[in-house]
Amino acid sequence: MAARRRPGAQIPSRPVEGFDYVHEEPVARSLEDLTLVVARVEIDFRAPVGFPEVVEVGVRAGSFGRKSFGLDHELRVRGELVAEAKTVLVAYDYGKAETVTIPETWREKLAA
Repeated sequence: MAARRRPGAQIPSRPVEGFDYVHEEPVARSLEDLTLVVARVEIDFRAPVGFPEVVEVGVRAGSFGRKSFGLDHELRVRGELVAEAKTVLVAYDYGKAETVTIPETWREKLAA
């Protein structure tokens, strides 16, 4: 049986200064384990980006609540800051159609 391919673009990543890469193990093992919904997205554009510029994206965990957590994003082109963003993700049980407490294992891995 062929390996199941994850949807979406496959984008190589590189560390962005100030966003130390320490993530060594996935938070979830499959798409079925990812029970998150995006509650908020906020972005501040600092400079225009044209094609075919390569955009480096740094992501780090921000604030934590019982049922949600924030991610801080920094986008750079050749070292220049071009955008900053914040997202809030909420742990969600699709079967029950309700928010749930973030599993402690997620919290530990995201805070590392």
